[in-house]
This record gives sequence, C-alpha cells and structure tokens, in this order.
Amino acid sequence: MEFIRKNKVSVSIVLLAVVVMIVSLISMNKPNTVEQVGSMIIDVNPSIELKINKDFEVEALKAKNEDAIKVLTGYVLRDDDDDVEDVVEDIVKRLIDQGYLTSEKENVIMVTGDDKLDKSILEVANKVIEQYLKTMKIEATIAAQKAELTQDDVKNADDLNISEGKFELIKQLLEDDDTLELEDLSKKDLSELYVLATTNNEDVNRYFSSVTDVEVDDDMDETDDNIDDDDNDDDDDDDDTVVNPMPAPAPTPTPTPKPATAPATTPTPSEGTQYRLSAQEVRNMVTNRFGGAIQKIEYNYNETNPLYKGEALKTGTKVVFEINARTKAFVKWDVGNDSQFNDYADKFKTPNAMTQAANLVLTKSGVAHTFLQKIEFDWDSSEPEFKGEAFSKGVKYQFEIDANSMTFNKWERSTGDETWAKQYSNVLSK
Repeated sequence: MEFIRKNKVSVSIVLLAVVVMIVSLISMNKPNTVEQVGSMIIDVNPSIELKINKDFEVEALKAKNEDAIKVLTGYVLRDDDDDVEDVVEDIVKRLIDQGYLTSEKENVIMVTGDDKLDKSILEVANKVIEQYLKTMKIEATIAAQKAELTQDDVKNADDLNISEGKFELIKQLLEDDDTLELEDLSKKDLSELYVLATTNNEDVNRYFSSVTDVEVDDDMDETDDNIDDDDNDDDDDDDDTVVNPMPAPAPTPTPTPKPATAPATTPTPSEGTQYRLSAQEVRNMVTNRFGGAIQKIEYNYNETNPLYKGEALKTGTKVVFEINARTKAFVKWDVGNDSQFNDYADKFKTPNAMTQAANLVLTKSGVAHTFLQKIEFDWDSSEPEFKGEAFSKGVKYQFEIDANSMTFNKWERSTGDETWAKQYSNVLSK
C-alpha cells in the first residue's frame, strides 16, 4: 500500500526560530502523549493509517486499500502543518469532497488506535471529526476502539485487504456469534459491520471505547456565527483592536461552509405530521407480547386504517396479527397450534436476525427515512433467506439476504417510483 511521508523543506535560521516558537506555543494546548510512536486508522470505506510520533505529529500516512489511495492522491504532509488535528481534518475534508461522507446516507466512521497510542489522541481525533462534520452539516456515528493485534492478526488483515481496525471489530463479532464467517464479514462495508455490532449486542461498549452520534440541528440559525458583537470582541483568538477609528464599510461576513452534497434524497416528514408506527416498533410489540420470532411482516397502506399484518412462531404455537399503525392497537391476534417452529428456529440463526436484516437494508439504501414496507423469512428454500421491499422518495428497493451469511443475494433499485411520497412519508423508518 502507498505511503506518504513528510516533505522536508530547508528554512533559514530566523524562520526556523519562528517556527520553533510557534510550535512551542501550540504544544502547550496538546494533551500528554506517550513516548513511543503509535498509529491510528480512520475507517469509512477508505482506510487510512496515520503514523504518529511522541510530539503529536503525523510522520506518515498509509493507504490501506484502493479507495484510500484515491483519497490521498495529491496530498503532501508538510513539516509546518503536520499536527494530528490538521491532518485528521484534511482527511475528513477529502472524504467529503470525494463523496465517501455525504448528507444523503447514514455515515459510520471508525477510529482505531494501536496499543502504543495514547487514548487522548483518539479523543482529539474524534472531536476534530465531530466538529468538522457539524460545520458541513453531515450526520454520522463515530466509533472509537483500541486494538491489540498479534502479528498473525496483522498478516490476516493484510491477506484480506482490510485495515487492522476493521479486523479488530470482526474478531470481536466472531467471538460473540459463531455462526458468522471471517471471509463473509471481511467483504462487508463498515456500516454493515456496525449494524451487526449494535444488533448482536446492545452494549456498544463491548466493541468500542466510545461512540459519538454527530447530529445536525436543522433549525440552527446559521447567521449567528457571522454577527460581530457591539464591543468588537468576537471571543476568538483574532486581534479585535480598532486600528482606524474612522467609520468603515461593514465587513463581509465569512460565508458558512456549504454541505459537500445536496440535501438528503428523502426528507424528514414535516412537523405536525401524525406519524405511523415503524416496522421496528411493531416487531417489538409482537415479540414482547408473544415471544418467539417473527416470520413475516407487511405494512398495508390505508389513510384511515393503516395496518401491519404478519405472523410469528414459537415452539408449538403460531400467531397471526394485525396492528393499527395509527392507533397502535392490536386489531387481530389469532393464536393457534403449529409445529413448524423447529425447522424455522434451526435456520433462523438468532432471534433478532430479522431486525439485523432490516437494518442492513436501511443502511445499504444510503438514505435516511427509507421505509421497509415488507420483509419475510423464507425457510422453505434450499438457502434460507430474508426477502422483501423498501421505499424512499422516488426509489423502490427489492432485496434478498442470505440468512446464514447475512449478505445480499439480490439488490434491485428502481427510480421514478412515487409510492413513498404517496403512502409512506408519514411512517417512521425505525
């Protein structure tokens, strides 16, 4: 993989003295770092490794995959601009510019430090990423972890062409679920692995040292940052001294940075909308009342009487249910004898597998507020699978997911479909 090392430049003694003075001032605000050189990996889909020295400076960058090579092409590390904060912000900016982080999808960023890296560096990196994404009005989840990998682990990660950070997460997933396969997990996007982590274990601290949800306040007054107060003191580090007391034209406000991409494809339902129950809420209602596992569920649109219909099974018993999505009332609850559950349970690897499959669909769509209209577990086929349909604004998705590997056998995306706008815009997506 490609390395980028610092571009050394010669400077005069006077300039060098100035640089040393500035660096000394900056270092006063840095957290204490360990003596050894450590490394940190930023994973989105591009995986980029930062080699960090004891002075909290980036010595080199390493592209861990082909996407990372594209991101780093043309980027040069400089002696005068190699602080971790600056380099991390540069990387995030390039990830946005090249479309790897956008406001149109659910973004997951994983930051991994090796066992030599002081945890304070991870905290600084998280804060830089969070603040920059907020400025660009891009929502994301930032998950941080410390990795203690053996030489064999590093070799396996290289053989699979994935980062050590991604390999560390996969290792923990395999420890918690022996039905998963290393090769299958290595092919999944980071966002899919994060879904597996959060559905397999509700305690995300099992996998990550910290998880930060970056949320954007759509109602935030963007002009506030551009208004100078009456005392010419804007509380920043700029020199606010009035040099010329004569009246001068009002300064041009610094423009607020614009998002790198267009607004989300599927808008949030407007305020005041009477929301319908989400499919996830219905699944929870059924399993809390019945137990067992849901075999299928489908939303039936009706302006006044929208219904979720489906079936669930447990040992010796089956329930057929209908739930009003507007009133949250059980309209139908027919429980009867059924002996199919043994076959069903044998092929349904975990009780929450349907929720896991649903989350994979929502993540793969890349659009917030995608609605999963129906999903069914088909255990009669030679290869048990989840299949169904989902919708977002102008788009219809049809999918089939292998129930063993939890990978997509089918993913079809059709544009020009207005079903979401006409029927599902007021249904909660999660």
